[in-house]
Amino acid sequence: MPEIPNSENKNILVIGSTKHSRATCVSWLSDFPNVEEYYAVIVDMPSLTQPLFDKLVSTDSGKLETLHKQILTLLHTGRSVYSIFSEPLESGSANSWNWLFVWPDLQKVEPSTSLNVIEKDLERYFQGLGEWTFELEVKGAPHKPLATNRSTKMIATKIVGQFARDFPPGSGLLFLPPLTSYSSQEAIETLIDIILGKANKVEYPWREKIAIPGLSNIQKEREKLAEQINEIRKKLDEATERYEHVESYRDVFSANDELQVKAVKRMTYDLGIESDLTKPGYVVDLLGNDVAIEVTSDSDKIGTKSDSLTQVSRFIQTERKTEKVILVANTYKRLAIEQRTGRDDFTPEAKSFLESLKVCCMSASTLYSLWTKVQEKHISHSEAKKLIFNCRGELRL
Repeated sequence: MPEIPNSENKNILVIGSTKHSRATCVSWLSDFPNVEEYYAVIVDMPSLTQPLFDKLVSTDSGKLETLHKQILTLLHTGRSVYSIFSEPLESGSANSWNWLFVWPDLQKVEPSTSLNVIEKDLERYFQGLGEWTFELEVKGAPHKPLATNRSTKMIATKIVGQFARDFPPGSGLLFLPPLTSYSSQEAIETLIDIILGKANKVEYPWREKIAIPGLSNIQKEREKLAEQINEIRKKLDEATERYEHVESYRDVFSANDELQVKAVKRMTYDLGIESDLTKPGYVVDLLGNDVAIEVTSDSDKIGTKSDSLTQVSRFIQTERKTEKVILVANTYKRLAIEQRTGRDDFTPEAKSFLESLKVCCMSASTLYSLWTKVQEKHISHSEAKKLIFNCRGELRL
């Protein structure tokens, strides 16, 4: 049994958001600490974008399952988890909600502002909810509403048990909508305030009507700065999304087969070669009107016993029409790129076999080099495509 932090030692863990001085903060790709040691955990799901989730799955596929077990330990020992939710993402067979023990149903509706806060301790959080777009429904777990709309549909809920077993009093998984009037940073700071018990001022309602010279100008300045911050954050999010999209070209060398195939698809598309992902179990990974591409990885060179040679041979014998067949091999996959220079990527027998089938075979390094030449405009994409389509056997640059 882990040592449970007491209420005097409210150490907080934030996952997915950084720069909160009163909490331990980790990004999605960082090594997670032992979650069971914390008094409360805040999970920022909107920060887990699709490219980031793909990268997480490729680098540590069991990370969310481990978090799942630790979260349950927290809840069964009287502590709470605050999850700012977003729609679930998929990457292969993995789902971004795999850390949850129950999946509330999200029903997307037209944006609305009607709000009835039932859990008064969370009023400060919901002050930042300009509008919401999801109604929630929970099946198979004890729960209670935290906030509802005018139709009494839940827009926030607290899961207070697993199956028929309730968590200790006060413990639970809070499923909260992302705020639209506050930044994500402000939303998490507000939750930290609530967890630490930082109280609002208790004042009479007429306090707000007391005229203070210059105060309205400061408020306008704050609102203007908030607009600028939101605009900068929007631009930063857009730049981050572009960065992650372009950075994923590195997945041509990924140890994750699915990410590698997607990267090869994008790179060859940039060379003027269009293809689509095939269904699992098909003989090649990518198929287009005029091309079939098999993608493979190996810790050494490709030899005649490689499954990839069997795959392309089967395709040519049973499926091929007029397509050019290409084999892209991420050889020496455990070595840094510079350490692969000068090594043979295919054995002479494998090259001879592929040449007899009029297959163009190349290493992932060769594809990357060719793609880079096109991006830097040393050659055109049509010249690159012609180079591949005219190749029989190994393509080397």
